[in-house]
Amino acid sequence: HFLFISNVLARAEADANVKSKLSAQIVSLKAAMEQKDEDLKISQKSMLTDDIATADAERDGLYSGYKKAVNSFRNLPVENMAKAAKLLTQHIKDYAIDPKMQLDKETGLLMNFIDDLEKKYSSEVQTLSLGAFVTALKAANEKVRTLTATRTDERKANGQILM
Repeated sequence: HFLFISNVLARAEADANVKSKLSAQIVSLKAAMEQKDEDLKISQKSMLTDDIATADAERDGLYSGYKKAVNSFRNLPVENMAKAAKLLTQHIKDYAIDPKMQLDKETGLLMNFIDDLEKKYSSEVQTLSLGAFVTALKAANEKVRTLTATRTDERKANGQILM
């Protein structure tokens, strides 16, 4: 669109006949074109986006590590540990969290997932000594949640989101 208007403006200004008959419209078009040029230079990217991506990658790594840790206990010859791993493996399957899913959906699912680990499955987490994973995963998920909420508030304040 920018190139098309630039070409139209250049041709209108180059044609003496058009320029003499449509001088007011050419001035208006030129002003609009200059404004469009300024608007195109304004970045729409939130300065929080890179921080969110970093926090999300950290969270995804912790979730992946947690899953691998649980899986590693499944065939352990210690009955209570194998049983705890079996329950936590089913918990992982039930939530079916994919780190590639939409950011807010993943954040919400992880909030409930972590709440289950802290309450319903706390003894299994303790049996397998996975408390550090749960604590770190909760902190990383909260960081993503806080950053995305701040970015939404920022966009709302700038009129990018209509409420």
